[in-house]
Amino acid sequence: MAVCGQCGIRGKLVTEDGKVRFTFDESQIEHAHDTLSGQFIHADDIQNNEKNAGAAARSDEYKAKVQRYAEAITAVKPE
Repeated sequence: MAVCGQCGIRGKLVTEDGKVRFTFDESQIEHAHDTLSGQFIHADDIQNNEKNAGAAARSDEYKAKVQRYAEAITAVKPE
């Protein structure tokens, strides 16, 4: 399976006559980011990802990882 990085449609990469093409089922059109329905789906995806990222950033595991990185990496400042 392949996902178009521009519009979000899921399909397949196929080789025909030495050329690679992206093919998809017509039912995927409603997911394309350049359609109204696709824009709503895309907005929902962004909202869910941001919500999940925010929840992860508040977790104790995330805070511990940040602390370990802060202790292991020192900033470099040019003189």
